[in-house]
Amino acid sequence: MTTFVSMARKLIFFIDAMKQSRIKKIIKKQFGKLQEAYHDMLVTWSMDAIHRFRVRIKHIRAFARMIKTGSKKHPSISRQLKKVYRRSGAVRNWQLFLQTFSRNRSLKRYAARSLDAAISGMKELMTSSLVDKAKKKMLRKVPRHFKNKGMRVFRHDKLQAIDHVAHQKELGDDQLHSIRKNLKDLQYDNLMASANTKKKYYNKLMKKLGSLQDCRIELQLLEEINRQQASIKIQKLVNKRVEKKNRLASEIANELKGQNN
Repeated sequence: MTTFVSMARKLIFFIDAMKQSRIKKIIKKQFGKLQEAYHDMLVTWSMDAIHRFRVRIKHIRAFARMIKTGSKKHPSISRQLKKVYRRSGAVRNWQLFLQTFSRNRSLKRYAARSLDAAISGMKELMTSSLVDKAKKKMLRKVPRHFKNKGMRVFRHDKLQAIDHVAHQKELGDDQLHSIRKNLKDLQYDNLMASANTKKKYYNKLMKKLGSLQDCRIELQLLEEINRQQASIKIQKLVNKRVEKKNRLASEIANELKGQNN
């Protein structure tokens, strides 16, 4: 029986024990890329800038989780940066919604107002020095001693968690979302590199889980609008998204079960 845990044995990516200086170098590089995205976001508020900002945050968070030593003092994203990240999610969601339903005037107007409100709320938390302060705070908490065993355990635990969920009889929204989150941590830490066939499988699964997540968000926003406007047309769109979400979830669940057999 092929399992996600057994896949770990085939991973060719190997991480040597890192010294504090090496960890700091990686963190500085990640924050440099984050600063670029943050600056572009402040200037343009484009979908690309928002997306790059969120991806950079996810990279940093995944790396911080991986090098966590178990002590109280360990690298983490600052609270203020977390708040901005969470609000950027709402901005990103409404941007994607506007793109998807750009031909529907009623939905477009509602989404445009919601997007403006989300951006305004996000701006209230943003300062020019936010990223730099978050970087300095994280660098102060980098552990002096870090063994490669911690990273191997991190990878093993993520794969084991995925494998455990994938073997459950019922794979609902929560279970599939859990698999996606764990796969993303592995992806952002470059721990998914394996034999080509397995790498393709991971990438295909991630893409399908991403499509499912996009559908969930569209459904959530459509339901919000429908509660405000109570339109038959919107209800039809809600019903279609429900059907699409269920179909995607079923396809992914069947694929996971087939992989485990």
